[in-house]
Amino acid sequence: MESFHHLPDEKQQRIVNAALKVFAEYGYDKASTNKIVAEAGIGKGMLFYYFKNKAALFTYLIDFAIEKIKTGYLDEIDVSERDFFKRAIDLTVEKSRFFKAYPDLSTFLNKVILDTPDRMSADQQRQIADLTESTQKAVYENIDESLFRDDIDPKKAIQLIQWVLAGYEKSLTEQLKHQDLQRIDFDMLFDEFYDYMDVLKTSFYKKG
Repeated sequence: MESFHHLPDEKQQRIVNAALKVFAEYGYDKASTNKIVAEAGIGKGMLFYYFKNKAALFTYLIDFAIEKIKTGYLDEIDVSERDFFKRAIDLTVEKSRFFKAYPDLSTFLNKVILDTPDRMSADQQRQIADLTESTQKAVYENIDESLFRDDIDPKKAIQLIQWVLAGYEKSLTEQLKHQDLQRIDFDMLFDEFYDYMDVLKTSFYKKG
């Protein structure tokens, strides 16, 4: 794969995003390299020059997805921030930035885990387990529970908020699925998100 990394970053990202999109939509068995090259706007010979076959490309994408989530998303989260809402905002901002660069990556990885776990190596499965643990830490570890109202169980409140955010994220993902991300007013979306967070914060935190 070393020769693939010699390509300009823009072309690498175009090929990777095309492959992620096709595999995420069709799964491994039904995804075709013809669809991938058409989506990427390249010749089939070029794809097979860099990747021996579909299986090699699929394995590369799993490794790519794991590494990108780790270094391009989780490592950017400030886990020293103890205010749960501030940390949740940081997580969402980083995730949206990441989603803009690789819109189908998380869908691809979830599909791999659910539908074709046998195509992952033992090391890849271990890394995904580590990612899950790291994600949980990024959300929950070292949160200042004293900020929550005294009549509320902080852990249950955090879980409720996580469910609300997951629903919000799913709804937003559906809205943006077929839109040109370059034309979306993300500032407006973030303003809306901050309004929702203020409502939740008012509901669960102590006044002042």
